[in-house]
Amino acid sequence: MIITIAGKAGSGKTTLAETITKNFPHAIHVDLDEVNTQLLTTKEVRVQALSIFGKSVFKDGILDKDSIANHIYNNKELYDDWCNYMKALCEENVLQTIEKNPKSLYIIEHVLINQLSLFKKSACNILVWLNEDERLKRVMKRDNMTLEQVKNREQFLVPYDEKIFNIVFNENEKVDILSKLTMLI
Repeated sequence: MIITIAGKAGSGKTTLAETITKNFPHAIHVDLDEVNTQLLTTKEVRVQALSIFGKSVFKDGILDKDSIANHIYNNKELYDDWCNYMKALCEENVLQTIEKNPKSLYIIEHVLINQLSLFKKSACNILVWLNEDERLKRVMKRDNMTLEQVKNREQFLVPYDEKIFNIVFNENEKVDILSKLTMLI
């Protein structure tokens, strides 16, 4: 079974995923940012990055996430091409993991999870949100970025349609998310 969690950076996706994982037997937390990072070390991704960006995204022979970010967050076409490529690889990776252990409960989180077929396969889709000022402060502190850098990184994000989610959650509200999930799944 799959539960997906979407939300902007700093909204509380990981915190919620960890809470759910601790409270449900056989739950496995999958952060697609971590899957993405692991995939950057594969030959396939390195070759693709070289063909798209050239050598500028490599530091000491290692594919550098920050260098890729500098390219894609300043060019919508590159952003779309790279994100679509990596989303497909991440999803393929996760689906292979699920096939190997289909009886587990997978808690899958990512800012773009609602754009993957995993979202449609999910028993419950959760949108996590947080007051925008609070969220931005959290991201700036956590990622050591300026407000301008955060806004640049998020400039191509498409707003979420709350209607496609089973639950819209804010960690500051006193909602018993675990009870809601138990009823839904």
